[in-house]
Amino acid sequence: MTGSDRVFSPRTLGILFLVGGIAAVASFALNVFGDGLGRRTIGASTFSVSAIGHGNLVELLKAEGFQVVVSTNQTRQKAGPGALLVLAEPSPGAQTERALQSMLGAPNTLIVIPKWSGTLAEENTRWIEQADLIEIDVPRAVLAELDSGFSLRRGRVTNWRTSLGASPTLRDPQLLSAGGAGSRLTPMIASPDGILMGSMRRGGQRIWILSDPDLLNNHGIDNGNNAELTLALFTAATPTGGTVVFDETIHGFLDGSTIWRAALRPPFLIPTLILIFAMAALAWNAVSRFGRALPEAPPIPAGHAALIENTAELLVMGGQTRNILRDYFRQTTAQVAAALHVQIWSPEERSHHLDALAQARGLDLRHATLTARLAELLKNPKARGARALAADIHRWKKEMTHGS
Repeated sequence: MTGSDRVFSPRTLGILFLVGGIAAVASFALNVFGDGLGRRTIGASTFSVSAIGHGNLVELLKAEGFQVVVSTNQTRQKAGPGALLVLAEPSPGAQTERALQSMLGAPNTLIVIPKWSGTLAEENTRWIEQADLIEIDVPRAVLAELDSGFSLRRGRVTNWRTSLGASPTLRDPQLLSAGGAGSRLTPMIASPDGILMGSMRRGGQRIWILSDPDLLNNHGIDNGNNAELTLALFTAATPTGGTVVFDETIHGFLDGSTIWRAALRPPFLIPTLILIFAMAALAWNAVSRFGRALPEAPPIPAGHAALIENTAELLVMGGQTRNILRDYFRQTTAQVAAALHVQIWSPEERSHHLDALAQARGLDLRHATLTARLAELLKNPKARGARALAADIHRWKKEMTHGS
């Protein structure tokens, strides 16, 4: 193959291989060493390392031997009887409400009531400048998804009662009321002012409620005995040998389950762009010509149709058209008469009988008409229409014999 026949020059191929190799190495590095590229957030999610995030909680649970899954799609299917589904600080909005309704039917669910919002820090986009208490109507709306009878208050607490072996270290905690719907909760961490952690059964479900996220968020988990208390909480709530499933769809992290969506997101976006570039370059080369030039068509095409056409042209040039057409009409008439069992030897009677059959079948071509046209051609050598007559004779035969 010569240089002009190549789709890509050696230099272009070298560049493609080099860029593709760099993309493959970068993709591998991002998978191994990446920290959630494309999912950085300062909010209350497991992808967040800000003060109000839950990234440290996931790392602590993994270090203590818990099986942890962070889910961004089909969470409900992953939260079976052997799992603890964690809905940590659901964000307000219609999407969260739909997600909560679809997942509250899980057999074992821990709900962490939201409390904080953050302002992005200018010097580091992974941190917050300050944390602000959200309006109390927001956590109350989350509680209303469970039971409209729950109430919530914020204030100082000094006297804790706990069945988990340690007391929390919290400033102005957010507590559930012990009255109303809260009376159905079995307290695990509580004070005379309300319940911080409790559980209840609803049908065949076990629901755990943590009213204040400061026990386990990145800022609060290392205060006092909070880490020890958090581990005791997850040990009590997680089925033996089970998995802790953190749902992140309630924070807007919703991944499609198809390979096509994954191909358009880091770290797979770079190899996808390389593939698109290669295909575009291939199409550009194909615009003018792809491969060798096609050979010219032979002067005389191959095949039976070409042979018949060329023979007809030669006969016309040799002046044998009239004789051939006369013999063709005679043989065709005999074939049709035989096919229709017309046993009449007089040409006039046979023609009349064939036309009567054609009329009975509603056909427009008549044997007498074809006979007259042939006679005109035979009488006048300069008359034209031999090909048209031959075509009509062939059509007449097909129609009279129904294609036989």
